[in-house]
Parts: sequence; C-alpha cells; structure tokens
Amino acid sequence: MLHADYTHVGELVPALTGRTPVAVGAGTINDLVKRASVEAKTPGYLCVATAPSVDGYTSYGAALTVNGVKKTVPCPAPTAILADNRVIGSAPLPMIAAGYADLAAKIVAGADWHIAATLGIKLGTVRSRIHRGRALLRAALSHRAPTPQPVAAGGRTLATGRLAPAGVS
Repeated sequence: MLHADYTHVGELVPALTGRTPVAVGAGTINDLVKRASVEAKTPGYLCVATAPSVDGYTSYGAALTVNGVKKTVPCPAPTAILADNRVIGSAPLPMIAAGYADLAAKIVAGADWHIAATLGIKLGTVRSRIHRGRALLRAALSHRAPTPQPVAAGGRTLATGRLAPAGVS
C-alpha cells in the first residue's frame, strides 16, 4: 500500500520534470504529486478527484510523513480539479465513511491551533500530544467498547460502530 511519505516525492521528481503532472486518485496520490510538482518546478499540476473523503484536493499544502513525522508541507493547490459524480459516488464505502470521520475531526481541529498559539508551541507538538493522549485513552477503554453494529444510510451500510452507548437513543 502506498503511503504519503516524503521519500516518494524525490522518486517522482525526475518523471515530472518538464511536464504538467495529472494526479488521478485520492489524498495520498494528490499530496505526493502536489509536492513533487513543486520540487520538479512544473508550471502546476492537475487533479482528477476519485474520492469524496478528501478535503485536501484544494489545500495549499501536502500532508506528508517527513522523517517519521506527519507534516503539512507547503505547496500550491492544483491548477484545475476534475471530479465526476459517477466516479466519486462509486468510491468504496469505507472511504466514503472516512470522509464523515474526517469532517467530525475538523470540528475540534481549531482547538489545536488555539492551544498551540496560547502555549507558544508548534502545532505539530500539540497534535502529537493529543494523538498520543487519545491513543492511550482508547487503549485504556478498549475493554469497554460495545460490539460494533452496522450503520446504514440510504440503504447502504457505510461503516460499523455505535453512535451512542447501548440504551441511549
């Protein structure tokens, strides 16, 4: 499985130099091509969106792992984005569900920025500490997790999980 690791950017640069790259895929492909097109000094790149779970198509940064740490590496958004509703709508259901989870995470993301600004520390430090805290909490409470149940929308099962504890509606 391909991961958005910065090492792949260097592998792409020779192939993109002197060309206008087209990223066809979701977040990982988009972020790798986005950053590699900057380093290859291309006039920009084009994006063909294939998943509704990605909000980074239009962002001015690429979420890449650099030396083992997830970072947002600055780079411009694509020159143009093409999205066909038939392609987006046929994405795998777990990917569609991931888009909802990503949206839910955005709601509290602003708090990370406020914490970092208030404490005068880097945003990545705050995020990594919050991530570590969540992982520790998840591990400590894993024995209390309810049995996953299908969650359906529009007649299609999107994911498994519970929206509320048993007995709560």
